[in-house]
Amino acid sequence: HYPLRRQRQMCIRDRACSQPAGLMRLAAPEEAATGGVRDLINHATWVKGNTPTSSVADLFEKTRHVDSVAVLDDDYLGMVTRPRFFARIGKRFGYSLYENRPVRLLAEEASVIEGSANPLEAVSLATQREVDRVYDDLLVVEDGHFVGIVSMRSLLVHHKKLLSASMAEVQLLDRRNRELEEMHRLRSDFVARMTHELRSPLNTILGIGRLLLDDPAVADRHGRNVELMFTRCRDLLAVIDN
Repeated sequence: HYPLRRQRQMCIRDRACSQPAGLMRLAAPEEAATGGVRDLINHATWVKGNTPTSSVADLFEKTRHVDSVAVLDDDYLGMVTRPRFFARIGKRFGYSLYENRPVRLLAEEASVIEGSANPLEAVSLATQREVDRVYDDLLVVEDGHFVGIVSMRSLLVHHKKLLSASMAEVQLLDRRNRELEEMHRLRSDFVARMTHELRSPLNTILGIGRLLLDDPAVADRHGRNVELMFTRCRDLLAVIDN
């Protein structure tokens, strides 16, 4: 398991990018292994820590679908979220104060999770964060390197799909269970009827056998056969009773 953890000091590998220096968007490499949270990555937008705050504001304005941006330096991995970023610079003199200053000053500790982590585990751990951070995006890393950002929305949708699939399986199992119960009931009814139908003639045969044994003429000539009949009938009754 890969626990969700608060931001740590970690080395982030520099990657080639065609974007201007100081403001770069990194696409997740196609050759990396797939599986887990990594398959749910929404985007991989990041900037260097020394990127001017005004450039990050422009980035948010141009990419309306991006709710958070990773902030990377050689020894730092943080994040700025759209709502809190604009809340900070939207205050009186806020934009003027931070406009040309590095965005790292506004970056926050990020929740980081390994790309191979189970999405259900990620949801469970992410919801244990502070109330105002529960729906923050998660930064996905592999081997200590940033690979992308996954939103809680994506994780919850994935969880919902898994839950729907599980519910469908439960309904299928419930239907099969009802079918098995019906088959068991029919078999029980059949066995009950059959045992009744068999017990009656066997008791009749035993009664006739006793009458024959009471007749000395029959007992002398056919006593052994009648006793054998008694034994077999009692054996059959024992099987039926069990």
